[in-house]
Amino acid sequence: MRFLDVVRATIAVGISASCAHTSPSPTEVQADVPVARAYDLVDGLTGASLGEGELIEKMASARAIFVGEQHDNAHHHFVQTKVFELATGQSGATGLALEMLPVTHQAALDAFVAGKLDEAAFRKAVDWDETWGYSYGFFREMFERCRTLGFPAFALNAPRSLSRAVSQKGIEGLDENERAALPELVVGPAEHREFVRQAYGTHSTRRFVERRFERFYRAQLLWDETMAESLGRALSGPGHPARVVVLAGEGHTRRSAIPERLLRRGDFPYLLVLAIEPDERDDAVAEQAADVLFVFKEPRKPESR
Repeated sequence: MRFLDVVRATIAVGISASCAHTSPSPTEVQADVPVARAYDLVDGLTGASLGEGELIEKMASARAIFVGEQHDNAHHHFVQTKVFELATGQSGATGLALEMLPVTHQAALDAFVAGKLDEAAFRKAVDWDETWGYSYGFFREMFERCRTLGFPAFALNAPRSLSRAVSQKGIEGLDENERAALPELVVGPAEHREFVRQAYGTHSTRRFVERRFERFYRAQLLWDETMAESLGRALSGPGHPARVVVLAGEGHTRRSAIPERLLRRGDFPYLLVLAIEPDERDDAVAEQAADVLFVFKEPRKPESR
């Protein structure tokens, strides 16, 4: 199976209009915190082996460092935590940017990283279990690093009410206030649309209807464009950080999703990082799926049941 087909299959269940709010599905590793796993670093464009110092050099030239994830994969969250640790060791502030929270929760996130809310109060303020639904423990260490270092964190996603309205009514059915809340939406490229179409086909059990797919596609487009717009603001606003590490699902970190839409909004060079299984290495390099690959050394072992 081609690498991007693997990604498509893994996000199919979560790519519906309530993607960021679905219940976690079980994985081979059941954990509520990141789980370490031995890996090799690989240049995703050439297939050459990399050292940690070379990864740091690549990160130094990026304003946005995307680290894709499968939401319930504890090993992927380990890689995200590692990348954030390395990024915060560089000069200048490193922000943490998250698909997991809508922009409407930015005030609570600001208060939390500033130490004005403790963890319990923050989780209550953003209703973490309902808003996201996956383990808070996957992110705890990164949030604490922000709080300790005084680095910012950014909520990226569209409000749930807006994405639901787009999915149910389409852009043409939105009221005046809903339309005013939309970011600039640019359809395509063809690669982006086709990816979503195939994911939709995997997800939907209903007969394919073009009008229904168009609403579905616009909801995905809303997420990617909103997150790109939020990143642009984070990287150019007053007191902006030197760089941000972006945590989002693999479907959103594809080049045609958030990264290239971010470039429309400014000169923000990016680095795309993915964690993959050993048997995905050749296909991931052939398809230029990322700039840097964390290739796990041993196949993932199924959990005994």
